[in-house]
Amino acid sequence: MIIYNYHPQTGEFMGSTMVRLHPDSGRPMVPAGSTQIAPPEDIPSGQVACWTGAAWELVEDHRGVVLYSTATGATVEITELGPIPDGLTDTAPGEFETWDDVAEAWVFDLVAAKAAKLQLIQAEKNRVRDGGFEVDGTLFDSDISARVSYSEFKGKLTTHPGFVVQKWKASSGVWVVMDATLYAQVEAVGEAHQLTVFTWQAERDAEVAAAGDAIALEAVSMIYS
Repeated sequence: MIIYNYHPQTGEFMGSTMVRLHPDSGRPMVPAGSTQIAPPEDIPSGQVACWTGAAWELVEDHRGVVLYSTATGATVEITELGPIPDGLTDTAPGEFETWDDVAEAWVFDLVAAKAAKLQLIQAEKNRVRDGGFEVDGTLFDSDISARVSYSEFKGKLTTHPGFVVQKWKASSGVWVVMDATLYAQVEAVGEAHQLTVFTWQAERDAEVAAAGDAIALEAVSMIYS
C-alpha cells in the first residue's frame, strides 16, 4: 500500500513509500509523519502541498528567493513557507533611496545624499589641510602634530624672542633651523593655507545646500582644486 510522507514541522509533502499490512489485523502499518490520503496531483509552480492534519492544502513556496527590506534596503532571503511577508520588495534600492509607502517604490533621499556629500567634502578638506604647505620651496607639515609644535614654538618666542631650534623637522626627511624669522613666514603661509582650504569647504557646502536634486548634487565637486 502507498502512503504519503510529510515534513514533521512544515507538513510539506516529502514523497511516497510502500508499507506492509499488519500480519494480524491486516491494516496498513502507517508510521508517524505520513498519511494514506494522496496529495493533489497538480501542484502549481511556486507552491507545495502541506498536510494540515486532516487534508492537504497548497501553500506558497518562495524559499531561496532574495528580496529587499523596505525598512533598511538590506537583502532578505525567504526561508519559510507561506506568502511573502510585508515590508519586502523585489526591487533593489539605489544609493540614497528610501521606500515610499504611498508610491510603493524607492525614491531618492536628497537629505541623506547631502549629508553623505558633506562628509566627503569634510574629509577632503582635512586631507588638504593636513597635507602640508611650502615656504620658499620647502615643504612644512600641517597635520595636528605639526600645528601643536608650531603653537608651542610660538609660545617660546613670546618669552624668548631669540629662541632657535637647530634641527626642526619641517616634513619627512627635511630639517631646517627654526628661528623667529622663519617661524613668521611659516605662520603666515600656514594661516593662508588653512584659510584657502576652509574657504573651499564653505563654497562646496553652500553648493550642496543649494542643490535641489540628484543631478545638481552630483555636480558638486568633492576634489580640492
